[in-house]
Amino acid sequence: MGNRTTGSGRLELANWIAAPDNPLTARVMANRIWLHLFRNGLVRTPDNFGNLGEQPTHPELLDYLARRLLASGGSVKGLIRDIMLSSTYQQSSFAGPALLQADPENRLFGRMSRKRLEYEALRDSLLFVSGQLEHGRRTLYEPISRRQIDAARVMFDGADPAAILPERSTTTTTPQALFLINNPLVSKAAEQLAERLQKDAGLADSASRIERAYLTLLGRRPEPEELRIGLDFLSQDSLVNYLQLLFWTNEFTYLD
Repeated sequence: MGNRTTGSGRLELANWIAAPDNPLTARVMANRIWLHLFRNGLVRTPDNFGNLGEQPTHPELLDYLARRLLASGGSVKGLIRDIMLSSTYQQSSFAGPALLQADPENRLFGRMSRKRLEYEALRDSLLFVSGQLEHGRRTLYEPISRRQIDAARVMFDGADPAAILPERSTTTTTPQALFLINNPLVSKAAEQLAERLQKDAGLADSASRIERAYLTLLGRRPEPEELRIGLDFLSQDSLVNYLQLLFWTNEFTYLD
């Protein structure tokens, strides 16, 4: 980087960090992108690439991704697209006993690691499926107060804006379930989606509404037993409450 500066040294530091002949920045960024998509990075200590950190599980792959990132001019979207189109990313999280025994921590990425939606993605999903995202603001652009804690964000392991966190923790707690049961955001999403389903002229009966709900929320059609359970529920309760039950499922809150 040199010893001479023309001011505080921040410009020289920035130029050194972003220099094409500095491979560390691209490697760190590529690893962060991989971590975000797969839940674990190729280097499992994303904030430490030094001697005290872990070695990459796939060093050649990490180098390849870093070169792709540099060649594209630092296009994060481009690298995300490349990774998501790969057969590795498109694997299921379900694995047989042999694979689980051979690689219990999934360090070799022989399957997809189940990944819970972050708070921002969960909130946006609720807004999207209920048709509110067109009129509301994505969670990414919601104001964050350093003085007032957002209980829902903290509940789902949201990052502390005053801290530097290389990766978020993932906890499973009772308040998370209570949020999906009682929070007005979830209730309103269920009400809005129920209204849309009931007003859709192409959905003439409960069975067709259940099928559309599954396609909208879970990306698949219901199994015959699931359809039967749904019809039994709607014979005694409201569509709003039924949709809220689907919001509570792991299938809605997790990526498989």
